[in-house]
Amino acid sequence: MKKKLLVFVLVLPMLAILLSGCAEGLQAASWPSITVEGEYAYVAAGPQLYAVELDDGDDIWQFSQKSTMQNQFAIFATPILTPDGQLIVGAYDKVLYSLDPTVDPEQEDNINWSFPDAKDRWIGSVLVANDRIYAPNADHKLYILNFDGELQGEPFEADNALWTAPVTDGEKIYFTSLGSTVYALDAISAEKVWEQKIDGAILGGIALGPDGVLYIGTFSGMVTALNTSNGKPFWEKQFPGQIWSTPALSDGTLYVGTSDGHVYALNAEDGSEISDFMADSAVLGTPLVLENKIIFGTELGTLYFLDRETLEDNREILAGKLYGTPVLAGERILVAPVKGDYILLAYDLDGKQDWTFTPDK
Repeated sequence: MKKKLLVFVLVLPMLAILLSGCAEGLQAASWPSITVEGEYAYVAAGPQLYAVELDDGDDIWQFSQKSTMQNQFAIFATPILTPDGQLIVGAYDKVLYSLDPTVDPEQEDNINWSFPDAKDRWIGSVLVANDRIYAPNADHKLYILNFDGELQGEPFEADNALWTAPVTDGEKIYFTSLGSTVYALDAISAEKVWEQKIDGAILGGIALGPDGVLYIGTFSGMVTALNTSNGKPFWEKQFPGQIWSTPALSDGTLYVGTSDGHVYALNAEDGSEISDFMADSAVLGTPLVLENKIIFGTELGTLYFLDRETLEDNREILAGKLYGTPVLAGERILVAPVKGDYILLAYDLDGKQDWTFTPDK
């Protein structure tokens, strides 16, 4: 196992999450997120949502809205596509938007509908399942909409802000709150099946295993495996660093990045540690796990291409900070730095840069 000297200075930028030590004091902001669909990447990066061509990084369109004194417009939640071709994304102006991704908003209005009834910002992305949109909001509520943007029943109210996307196994909808609570709702009736408190505020989402297990990391550095049937823990594993993102699950192994610069590999069955790689700074995004590689970014702007077996690494140093999760787009890896020279960069699977995207001023 090869370890690197840790150079860790966690100085978060204006777009990062600001912390004051407890869930009630967490204040929302974020970093860019990426969705890939067909020939395009959709990048939510603050005041703009971009559609970018995957072949060459050309700008297809940009979407934004005017801010008001009360509601600042910014998008960081990952855009999600519905089966009927809508692009669903929430913003900091407290509005959930359905966009037509085939229409250039500079030429024609591309808003299908909007849902303005939430009381706070949209930070986590939505889940699309069962012909419904499950939309978590920082106002503590999970809103359930149909594909026309119409509210389906009363929203479910949690104990704290909802910052992460729900997941589903077809029978239940699972989601987390900043109040350290994991919820399970019936996927059809939306009635609560169970709730479970765990240790620490949950800033990332849930990794859903194929064997009825939920894997969750918390700001206190705890990884917990929960039973989907009743929410009871199977095992817990404590780490020194904070966990900001969703664990990555692949072939029975769980990969977890931490704020003190480690990427741990755990046996998903019992939480026992398989390996520990030390990067050059904080690993806040979910690692992207491929057949033979683990790809992740760090706060110092280093993009690692790590061999899964040997832990030998190839790395690329970028301008800016890499807080988000790398995204696989065919034979390309996409990353979106914070405060970098580019909005989006594409690499091949060996770590060679393919193209970069910066919008026209």
